[in-house]
Amino acid sequence: MGKIKTWVLLVIPILVLLLIGNVVVAKVADNSSLKSPNSLNKAMTIDHKLIDVNQIAAWMSNDGILCSDPVTGQSGLYYPKGAPSDHAIIYTAGLWLVGKINGEIRSAAADYATEFQPGMILANGAPDDPSDPKYKIFKFTKENWDSPEMAADRAEAIAQGMEDKMYGDQMLYTVYNDFADHSGVWTLSPIGLEVHQTTFGFNQTGAMGNTIFIKYTFINKGSSPIEDAYVAQFFDPDNGGSSDDAVGCDTTLGIGYVYNMDGFDDVYGTAVPSFGCDFFQGPVVPSPGDTAYLPGQDPIPDYKVLPMTSFGPYINGGPSGMTDPSLQSAQGAQMAYWFCSGLKGDGTAWQDPTKGNAVTNWPFYGDPVAGTGWIQSITWHGDDMRMSLASGPFNLEVGVPYSVVVGY
Repeated sequence: MGKIKTWVLLVIPILVLLLIGNVVVAKVADNSSLKSPNSLNKAMTIDHKLIDVNQIAAWMSNDGILCSDPVTGQSGLYYPKGAPSDHAIIYTAGLWLVGKINGEIRSAAADYATEFQPGMILANGAPDDPSDPKYKIFKFTKENWDSPEMAADRAEAIAQGMEDKMYGDQMLYTVYNDFADHSGVWTLSPIGLEVHQTTFGFNQTGAMGNTIFIKYTFINKGSSPIEDAYVAQFFDPDNGGSSDDAVGCDTTLGIGYVYNMDGFDDVYGTAVPSFGCDFFQGPVVPSPGDTAYLPGQDPIPDYKVLPMTSFGPYINGGPSGMTDPSLQSAQGAQMAYWFCSGLKGDGTAWQDPTKGNAVTNWPFYGDPVAGTGWIQSITWHGDDMRMSLASGPFNLEVGVPYSVVVGY
């Protein structure tokens, strides 16, 4: 399995975080035609804030779009913080949740556009007003967490579902739902998904100074379970210049990463960083005979914590099966579902050319430093790459919170 070695300047540490998932409780109903009567075309109040506690500075928004500069529309995860603004690694990123209701694929996703809008879903199943300014991004620091001037923000964020707990030295919190107009992404009816996003980091040197974390807690507030679901983190990495990037995965560590294929970048020169995303914790799912271990909880018999279960690389303008999921089309949701389930974007299997075309869920799992195993250069040159890291399948039951944790 490929390992990111010392040439990776942006290190992703392997940690056990005190963050928890939840065990499911089943409910059955029907939300196959779920729509909001009053929200799909309502104006939104979009808020943006930087997490900038360490060497990474990254834009977050309250509509699920990550790492996109709200002023320029260009890359919005900068490394190192304080360098010129073209020293950036991620053009955009977001959460995907894809699954099935009555056998039909449904989605709640942030891609180049978003199916999310600010705010919670009310007890009657309708979304709250996405233009309400209370649904902002809350930003706390370790120093101001208990201060009187932050008391109102802290109380409001807790009312919106935030844990009453400070993670790291700086923490951002926001809540959003998928009742936005889906026509800009994959055009399908909303699921009724509410997402609580907590982003945090540490003001430290070393590996922790090059890392931020995101905890997503999502709740199906529709009326039927989402079956055979996958949760994924999508990225369009532009590692400085975008035309010579390569991506890969480490199957033992649960990491997807991007690096410069030729060792020289038009922006970073020869000191080119690499970026990785670690899928620390996937959903908790039934698994007879196994035991799920979560920090701060008793062992959960007959359950397990899913890791990263597939890696999906694809390319701007790439060949069949390796292109972007189509936007403004339901076919895009099908393509995303195939990527998340370990297939190519056209539904065919990945085949490892270094192992006699054996079928695999893990394209580009090899070691780019040693040049061993299946690496991107065997299949495709350096290019404008994208990638998704997925965990599943699982059933997203109604009313039950599920948590996943990723580290950048």
